[in-house]
Amino acid sequence: MFADIGDKALGTFDPNTNEIEINSKYKRYEQYSAIRHEIQHLIQEREGFARGASPEREGMARVEQRIRENKQRIAELNTILRAYPKNAQDYDTLVKERNNLEVENTIYANDMEGASDYFL
Repeated sequence: MFADIGDKALGTFDPNTNEIEINSKYKRYEQYSAIRHEIQHLIQEREGFARGASPEREGMARVEQRIRENKQRIAELNTILRAYPKNAQDYDTLVKERNNLEVENTIYANDMEGASDYFL
């Protein structure tokens, strides 16, 4: 069923009625994506699988984990660099590693922001 179900959700699945609603406000290709996604929830319900484990959300969880790991490594590198002499042989290598992790986290954060708007 196509309906106006708000601005954020592309679609919904109600396990009590086994009904899928697809947001009529979105473009057809987005509606097709939502149909596939909601059918996945229907199958999860019928087969007794864990709910909510969509590939999109699993991918986002992996990215969130990577961001956390990067932040931890950045903190470690900052601690090391504070105690390190700037003329040490590997000082520049450590700075580059930290800077690369910061750039990676910025890219991930920007991608996550766009993805969360699409999949919520």
